[in-house]
Amino acid sequence: MGDVRRLTPRLAGIVDPLAAAGIRGKLYLTDDADVFHSLHRFYEVFPDEFDFVVFMTEVGYPPAVGVYTTVNREAMPSIGRKWKIADQRSPSRRVLGAISQKYGSAGPTLHEIAHHWAAWLSNDLGFSQGHWYYAGVNGILGGFDPETLFCEAPEGARPPCEPDFDGFTSYVVDDFGRFGNFVRYAPLELYLMGLVPPEEVPPTPILREVESNTELPDGRRRIRARSLSTVTIEDIIEHHGLRPLATAEERTLRVAFVLVTEEEPTEEQIETADGFVQVVSCEKPVDWTYCFGDATRGLASMKVDLPKP
Repeated sequence: MGDVRRLTPRLAGIVDPLAAAGIRGKLYLTDDADVFHSLHRFYEVFPDEFDFVVFMTEVGYPPAVGVYTTVNREAMPSIGRKWKIADQRSPSRRVLGAISQKYGSAGPTLHEIAHHWAAWLSNDLGFSQGHWYYAGVNGILGGFDPETLFCEAPEGARPPCEPDFDGFTSYVVDDFGRFGNFVRYAPLELYLMGLVPPEEVPPTPILREVESNTELPDGRRRIRARSLSTVTIEDIIEHHGLRPLATAEERTLRVAFVLVTEEEPTEEQIETADGFVQVVSCEKPVDWTYCFGDATRGLASMKVDLPKP
């Protein structure tokens, strides 16, 4: 079945075909995906002292490069999560979530960690569940940049805009990801993580009942929507309650990174995976992606060193 061991001071390894298949199943979004087998193998060797465990394995071109699985979470009504979760399949009562990630991919870790707190604000306010979609959050979980939102008619004007003949309105906005952007955490995401007070969160414009989203020759998007509304942080607090600020202890995340392979990993695989851990933890920041501390604007940090054997 293979073994579980520490590969570097920052990286653990699991050599187990079932574990690798479970992580690949998660990334291929299959019903039989099982991250909990990998969790059990990991905790056979390592103590229960991590907030998140990130499993990296080789895959081809799956539908997702990263998937978040909630393992343990207290009810957090102030962020839109009303119910406690304690998955009985988990060997850990502490770990908050497990992340399945494509080996060699650079972006998903910070995105997937954000799913512990976002995006779960109420549909009644106009938000979609899981990602920001057509909300002007411009965050790591998606959404457009509101500074780039203009009317198609009158051309170049700021909203409110003239509606089309059928009652929809055409807006022009810079290209964006509905599910994720390569940016730092947005103020609303930082608020939901407990890292900034509410007064630092700007109003959020939301395009509702989007009928079409097309690319323009200049790379921008034309979006036809039924309406445009604006949600303030006061609206969010009135609906969900105030999100308390995180404590100093809560601002340091303990994260374990695990390379999962069917066979003995190569030195190249270990070096690549360990190098990624150094980048995301800010040990060796680079100019092509954000590390966690930089993405949180220095308001939180990530501890990745594994316990000494």
